Amino acid sequence: DKLILLSMEDITERKRTKGYKAVIAELKKTNRQLDRYTYIASHDLQEPLRKIMIFTDRMIERGESQSTEDIEILGKILSCAQRMSNLIKGLLEYSSLTHYGGLFQTTDLNNIMKGIISDYELLIEEKGVQFEIGELPVLECLTFQITQLLTNLIDNAIKFTKQNVIPIIQVSSRALTAKDVKKYPSLSRELSYQEIIVSDNGIGFDQKYREKIFVIFQRLNQTQEYGGTGLGLSLVKQISKNHNGEVHAVSKIGGGTSFHLILPIKQPQSSI
Repeated sequence: DKLILLSMEDITERKRTKGYKAVIAELKKTNRQLDRYTYIASHDLQEPLRKIMIFTDRMIERGESQSTEDIEILGKILSCAQRMSNLIKGLLEYSSLTHYGGLFQTTDLNNIMKGIISDYELLIEEKGVQFEIGELPVLECLTFQITQLLTNLIDNAIKFTKQNVIPIIQVSSRALTAKDVKKYPSLSRELSYQEIIVSDNGIGFDQKYREKIFVIFQRLNQTQEYGGTGLGLSLVKQISKNHNGEVHAVSKIGGGTSFHLILPIKQPQSSI
């Protein structure tokens, strides 16, 4: 009887393995399809947009033969084409995050932050932004994605400043205690976590929208003054998930915003 039982278990295991292989093959096929979509979106859609922008710009440059109204209309066309181009790029970034590849590696977030501040140097100078940056942790992460995440948070803080108020952006971190971790059901009790906090003294938002701001295409402020595609914080949310972490915002209207990013110091073996 035991021999028969063992034989049955072996057949079951072979069937299970065959099933896994079928799933993996299907996933690889889906990824190839996504790659083709990415090529179409990045080339076939972007190319006509580039031509629209180039031709429109040329017509604006010939301003002497255009009426003021015509130049204004051409300016709007150029602006719309640029927004559409940015939207396509944003969608591609979001799509790539849902089937990302790459290796987690030990990364110093202090170096990432220095690079971001350097990239935004001119805008920081123009807006008179002041930074208060504390010591940040060294984490196991996908460096490119975490750079993208922190860039979006800094960009958000610079964008939503208040008029006639010196913008102050604070970046700090702290280790979470076991008691802190228990507050978040999605976090593993087996891992150690760091909380990175990016705070500003900008326009803020009503706390009742704390979940809505992370939904793709959701923008609480629709005025042209602040711009954007409504994709930035969706990327932040997806990247935090990719790293087995959490992100939430604390804010009030006119009282600034704090984004709290919680990430494990070391990734679980299943992720790596």
